[in-house]
Amino acid sequence: MSRTFAFIGSRPDLAGLIVQAHESLLIVERIPDSTLAWGAGYFHNDEVLLRRRPDEPNTPLSLGRALAGVRTHALLAHVCDTTAGGLRTETTPPLRYGHLLFACQGPDARHHAILRSAVVDALPDFLLGSLKGDTFTELAFSLFLAALPPATLARSRDRGTKSTLPPDQAVARGALRAALGRLDEICRAHDVPAFDGDLWLNTGEFLIVAHRRGTLGLRVYRGGADFEALGADPSFVHNLEQTHFAVAASQVDVLPVGWERLPDDTLLTASRTALPETEAL
Repeated sequence: MSRTFAFIGSRPDLAGLIVQAHESLLIVERIPDSTLAWGAGYFHNDEVLLRRRPDEPNTPLSLGRALAGVRTHALLAHVCDTTAGGLRTETTPPLRYGHLLFACQGPDARHHAILRSAVVDALPDFLLGSLKGDTFTELAFSLFLAALPPATLARSRDRGTKSTLPPDQAVARGALRAALGRLDEICRAHDVPAFDGDLWLNTGEFLIVAHRRGTLGLRVYRGGADFEALGADPSFVHNLEQTHFAVAASQVDVLPVGWERLPDDTLLTASRTALPETEAL
């Protein structure tokens, strides 16, 4: 199993309320004969910060407790089951390239060797040097990066925190669609079941989810009343009328009250400055 949780909004000081309000979504049980791995990437003062643990001993895992007190306007977190030693810190999602944070749900590990070989053959040389390809997330992220225009990729390549620029939203959506299309071609060519998960991208300026199948939920908080209900100081909520947060989660059996389940084959885009929009994938 895996679960992905993300948000983006306009006030980093409200992130703690968002995490606390969704604590039930952030509790994950380990399945037998596996171990939990989790990671979270978020943005603080124009820096990309990562917390990753490839071998979590505690079950159930409370990701909400691990993220308590976080101060950020945008976050991407991912939890998955893996075999002991199956992930390293650097391969635990979300993965990072400059200001780009990426996560996804992978297919059956039995097909990984075939997919890795095919993806390596499809990548430009400059991406091969940093690709180990130990996980499906690495392969999917590499296909996304390869689909970005060279000039856009160059602006995102610097792993320093000040000089990187995220791609335009339309460019990012196009690259996610292209990556899915390339995955489809590879799966068909090698008689591998089609990828039917989600691709998640958070740049700190916008969040995009390319959703194919399964449960993808969305909750939008907007205005003082919504944040007062989450526990914001009543004397302060009049300052929050123009504030919003979009929160998304996947692989949740029962969505909380107030959440919307998005249809299959949907592309979700949310940003710091605008409410979420959806379109056909």
